[in-house]
Amino acid sequence: MRRLYFIYIIYVLNVLKSKGVFSVLYNIVRGILTVFIKICFRVEYVGRENIPENSGYIFCANHITMLDPLLIACTGKTKFHFIAKEELCKIPVLGAILKRVNVIPVKRGSGDIGAMKKGIEVLKAGKNLIIFPEGTRSKTGEMGEAKNGMALLIKKTGCGVVPCAVVGKPHFFKKTKLVYGKPVPAGYFEGEKELDIITDNIVFRIKDLLTKNK
Repeated sequence: MRRLYFIYIIYVLNVLKSKGVFSVLYNIVRGILTVFIKICFRVEYVGRENIPENSGYIFCANHITMLDPLLIACTGKTKFHFIAKEELCKIPVLGAILKRVNVIPVKRGSGDIGAMKKGIEVLKAGKNLIIFPEGTRSKTGEMGEAKNGMALLIKKTGCGVVPCAVVGKPHFFKKTKLVYGKPVPAGYFEGEKELDIITDNIVFRIKDLLTKNK
């Protein structure tokens, strides 16, 4: 009986998605969160002019708190897809909703081919994708070691990259900065075979934003 209940919920969610309800819901929720974040976390957005007008970019940032993806998603009118740990998407009902509002579940600690294919599909469709190359939140506030998943997506799609920096851990009524760097144009790494070189290049840009905006 319980299984039938969840099957029914998933069916309803699929119907809602097919009718574009989640697209409207995405915009409504983002609008509410934008006001909440602006008031409660005093976020200062720097470099908005660096956000490309067209889509199909990876927005790549350091990772401090669970709020980081929301800070980016609440910038302007650009819509984003997200990569989130698989555990969140296994929670009943919540998981079904997350999968239908632009979240790509990924298995941490292993090469998740399915998530990689979905990320490639999203970027080739001209949509934006938020990635935190560290793969987990930093406990020290400093940017940790980055994984090569981001570099592989860049290599497979030739997409452009917008480096971002979250400066200062978000706390209630404490000022935080989200800085957008100049975008790396599509095709910039064409011909580069070493994933480490691509990763190091993007990480350098993020760290440079962090250093210059403290």
